[in-house]
Amino acid sequence: VYTKFFSSAEYGTIAILTALGSLLGMFVVLGLDNASGRWFFDVDTVPARKSIISSWFWGQFTFSSVLAILLCLLTPALSTAIFKSTRYVLFIQLTILAIPFETFSKVSGNWFRYQRRAWAATFFSLASALGSIGLIVSFIYIFHWGITGVFFARLLSAILTAVISIMLLREWITPKIFSRHLLRDMLKFGLPFVPASIATWVTLAADRVMLQL
Repeated sequence: VYTKFFSSAEYGTIAILTALGSLLGMFVVLGLDNASGRWFFDVDTVPARKSIISSWFWGQFTFSSVLAILLCLLTPALSTAIFKSTRYVLFIQLTILAIPFETFSKVSGNWFRYQRRAWAATFFSLASALGSIGLIVSFIYIFHWGITGVFFARLLSAILTAVISIMLLREWITPKIFSRHLLRDMLKFGLPFVPASIATWVTLAADRVMLQL
Protein backbone atom coordinates (compact mmCIF):
# COMPACT_ATOMS: atom_id res chain seq x y z
CA VAL A 1 0.00 0.00 0.00
CA TYR A 2 2.77 2.42 0.92
CA THR A 3 4.80 1.81 -2.22
CA LYS A 4 1.69 2.12 -4.39
CA PHE A 5 0.36 5.38 -2.99
CA PHE A 6 3.44 7.23 -1.75
CA SER A 7 6.57 8.63 -3.33
CA SER A 8 10.02 7.58 -2.14
CA ALA A 9 10.29 10.79 -0.10
CA GLU A 10 6.94 10.18 1.60
CA TYR A 11 7.84 6.56 2.28
CA GLY A 12 11.07 7.80 3.86
CA THR A 13 9.13 10.21 6.06
CA ILE A 14 6.91 7.39 7.29
CA ALA A 15 9.96 5.21 8.00
CA ILE A 16 11.78 7.93 9.96
CA LEU A 17 8.76 8.84 12.09
CA THR A 18 8.04 5.17 12.68
CA ALA A 19 11.60 4.86 13.97
CA LEU A 20 11.07 7.92 16.18
CA GLY A 21 7.87 6.43 17.57
CA SER A 22 9.57 3.12 18.31
CA LEU A 23 12.42 4.91 20.11
CA LEU A 24 10.02 6.86 22.30
CA GLY A 25 7.96 3.73 22.88
CA MET A 26 11.00 1.81 24.12
CA PHE A 27 12.17 4.71 26.30
CA VAL A 28 8.90 5.50 28.10
CA VAL A 29 8.53 1.92 29.33
CA LEU A 30 11.46 2.67 31.68
CA GLY A 31 12.20 -1.03 31.97
CA LEU A 32 8.95 -1.54 33.87
CA ASP A 33 7.93 -4.42 31.61
CA ASN A 34 10.94 -6.39 32.81
CA ALA A 35 10.49 -5.28 36.41
CA SER A 36 6.78 -6.12 36.47
CA GLY A 37 7.52 -9.66 35.29
CA ARG A 38 9.96 -10.21 38.10
CA TRP A 39 7.65 -8.73 40.77
CA PHE A 40 4.56 -10.48 39.38
CA PHE A 41 6.02 -13.94 39.87
CA ASP A 42 7.54 -13.08 43.24
CA VAL A 43 4.05 -12.94 44.77
CA ASP A 44 1.18 -15.38 44.57
CA THR A 45 -1.84 -13.34 45.64
CA VAL A 46 -4.16 -11.57 43.21
CA PRO A 47 -4.30 -8.24 45.14
CA ALA A 48 -0.50 -8.02 45.18
CA ARG A 49 -0.30 -8.80 41.47
CA LYS A 50 -2.97 -6.21 40.72
CA SER A 51 -0.93 -3.59 42.55
CA ILE A 52 2.11 -4.47 40.43
CA ILE A 53 0.20 -4.07 37.15
CA SER A 54 -1.47 -0.86 38.33
CA SER A 55 1.83 0.65 39.48
CA TRP A 56 3.48 -0.19 36.16
CA PHE A 57 0.56 1.18 34.15
CA TRP A 58 0.26 4.49 35.97
CA GLY A 59 4.02 4.98 36.12
CA GLN A 60 4.45 4.53 32.38
CA PHE A 61 1.24 6.30 31.38
CA THR A 62 1.99 9.36 33.51
CA PHE A 63 5.59 9.64 32.34
CA SER A 64 4.73 9.11 28.67
CA SER A 65 1.87 11.64 28.85
CA VAL A 66 4.07 14.35 30.36
CA LEU A 67 6.82 13.63 27.84
CA ALA A 68 4.32 13.70 24.96
CA ILE A 69 3.00 17.12 26.03
CA LEU A 70 6.51 18.54 26.29
CA LEU A 71 7.60 17.12 22.94
CA CYS A 72 4.44 18.37 21.22
CA LEU A 73 5.41 21.88 22.32
CA LEU A 74 8.79 21.35 20.70
CA THR A 75 7.61 19.82 17.44
CA PRO A 76 8.61 22.80 15.25
CA ALA A 77 12.17 22.46 16.52
CA LEU A 78 12.06 18.66 16.15
CA SER A 79 10.76 18.94 12.60
CA THR A 80 13.55 21.34 11.70
CA ALA A 81 16.19 19.15 13.34
CA ILE A 82 15.02 15.94 11.65
CA PHE A 83 13.74 17.15 8.27
CA LYS A 84 15.24 20.67 7.95
CA SER A 85 11.67 21.93 7.56
CA THR A 86 8.61 22.73 9.70
CA ARG A 87 6.24 21.06 7.19
CA TYR A 88 6.22 17.85 9.22
CA VAL A 89 4.97 19.25 12.54
CA LEU A 90 1.54 17.58 12.30
CA PHE A 91 3.02 14.16 11.48
CA ILE A 92 5.41 14.39 14.43
CA GLN A 93 2.62 15.47 16.78
CA LEU A 94 0.40 12.56 15.72
CA THR A 95 3.31 10.17 16.24
CA ILE A 96 4.04 11.56 19.69
CA LEU A 97 0.41 11.65 20.83
CA ALA A 98 0.07 7.93 20.18
CA ILE A 99 2.87 7.07 22.65
CA PRO A 100 0.85 7.40 25.92
CA PHE A 101 -1.99 5.29 24.49
CA GLU A 102 0.44 2.54 23.57
CA THR A 103 0.87 1.99 27.32
CA PHE A 104 -2.45 0.15 27.29
CA SER A 105 -1.46 -2.38 24.64
CA LYS A 106 1.95 -2.93 26.23
CA VAL A 107 0.50 -3.64 29.67
CA SER A 108 -2.37 -5.73 28.29
CA GLY A 109 -0.07 -7.92 26.19
CA ASN A 110 2.21 -8.66 29.13
CA TRP A 111 -0.76 -9.16 31.43
CA PHE A 112 -1.97 -12.00 29.20
CA ARG A 113 1.51 -13.53 29.10
CA TYR A 114 2.00 -13.33 32.86
CA GLN A 115 -1.19 -15.35 33.28
CA ARG A 116 0.00 -17.81 30.61
CA ARG A 117 -3.02 -17.05 28.43
CA ALA A 118 -1.21 -17.74 25.18
CA TRP A 119 -4.22 -17.74 22.88
CA ALA A 120 -5.61 -14.54 24.39
CA ALA A 121 -2.23 -12.82 24.02
CA THR A 122 -1.95 -13.97 20.41
CA PHE A 123 -5.49 -12.88 19.55
CA PHE A 124 -5.04 -9.49 21.25
CA SER A 125 -1.78 -8.77 19.41
CA LEU A 126 -3.18 -9.99 16.09
CA ALA A 127 -6.40 -8.02 16.45
CA SER A 128 -4.46 -4.86 17.33
CA ALA A 129 -2.16 -5.26 14.34
CA LEU A 130 -4.98 -6.03 11.88
CA GLY A 131 -7.05 -3.18 13.25
CA SER A 132 -4.18 -0.76 12.70
CA ILE A 133 -3.58 -2.05 9.19
CA GLY A 134 -7.28 -1.82 8.38
CA LEU A 135 -7.49 1.79 9.55
CA ILE A 136 -4.36 2.79 7.63
CA VAL A 137 -5.64 1.22 4.41
CA SER A 138 -9.05 2.87 4.92
CA PHE A 139 -7.64 6.34 5.43
CA ILE A 140 -5.27 6.00 2.47
CA TYR A 141 -7.38 4.10 -0.05
CA ILE A 142 -10.96 5.08 0.83
CA PHE A 143 -10.70 8.54 2.42
CA HIS A 144 -7.61 9.64 0.47
CA TRP A 145 -5.94 11.33 3.42
CA GLY A 146 -2.50 10.59 2.06
CA ILE A 147 0.43 10.47 4.45
CA THR A 148 -1.63 12.25 7.13
CA GLY A 149 -3.96 9.27 7.13
CA VAL A 150 -1.12 6.92 8.11
CA PHE A 151 -0.31 8.77 11.31
CA PHE A 152 -3.91 9.61 12.15
CA ALA A 153 -4.88 5.95 11.69
CA ARG A 154 -2.06 4.86 14.00
CA LEU A 155 -3.23 7.31 16.68
CA LEU A 156 -6.85 6.20 16.30
CA SER A 157 -5.80 2.54 16.48
CA ALA A 158 -3.89 3.21 19.69
CA ILE A 159 -6.92 4.95 21.20
CA LEU A 160 -9.29 2.12 20.25
CA THR A 161 -6.87 -0.46 21.67
CA ALA A 162 -6.73 1.60 24.86
CA VAL A 163 -10.52 1.50 25.16
CA ILE A 164 -10.52 -2.29 24.80
CA SER A 165 -7.66 -2.58 27.30
CA ILE A 166 -9.54 -0.52 29.85
CA MET A 167 -12.44 -2.97 29.66
CA LEU A 168 -10.04 -5.90 30.09
CA LEU A 169 -7.90 -4.36 32.83
CA ARG A 170 -10.37 -2.16 34.68
CA GLU A 171 -9.86 -4.08 37.94
CA TRP A 172 -6.10 -4.28 37.47
CA ILE A 173 -5.26 -0.64 36.74
CA THR A 174 -7.55 1.17 39.16
CA PRO A 175 -5.60 4.06 40.77
CA LYS A 176 -6.56 3.02 44.30
CA ILE A 177 -4.21 0.01 44.15
CA PHE A 178 -1.30 2.03 42.75
CA SER A 179 1.76 1.90 45.01
CA ARG A 180 4.33 4.69 44.85
CA HIS A 181 6.83 2.66 46.87
CA LEU A 182 6.38 -0.37 44.64
CA LEU A 183 6.86 1.77 41.53
CA ARG A 184 10.05 3.21 42.98
CA ASP A 185 11.47 -0.26 43.61
CA MET A 186 10.44 -1.43 40.16
CA LEU A 187 12.13 1.58 38.57
CA LYS A 188 15.36 0.80 40.38
CA PHE A 189 15.28 -2.64 38.80
CA GLY A 190 13.97 -1.57 35.39
CA LEU A 191 15.88 1.61 34.52
CA PRO A 192 19.18 -0.19 33.80
CA PHE A 193 17.36 -1.94 30.95
CA VAL A 194 16.69 1.37 29.18
CA PRO A 195 20.17 1.68 27.59
CA ALA A 196 19.80 -1.87 26.26
CA SER A 197 16.44 -0.93 24.73
CA ILE A 198 17.95 2.13 23.08
CA ALA A 199 20.83 0.01 21.77
CA THR A 200 18.27 -2.37 20.27
CA TRP A 201 16.58 0.57 18.57
CA VAL A 202 19.91 1.75 17.14
CA THR A 203 20.48 -1.72 15.68
CA LEU A 204 17.00 -1.96 14.17
CA ALA A 205 16.27 1.60 13.07
CA ALA A 206 19.48 3.57 12.61
CA ASP A 207 19.48 2.83 8.87
CA ARG A 208 16.49 5.17 8.42
CA VAL A 209 18.34 8.01 10.08
CA MET A 210 21.50 7.34 8.09
CA LEU A 211 19.56 7.39 4.82
CA GLN A 212 18.00 10.71 5.83
CA LEU A 213 21.47 12.15 6.42
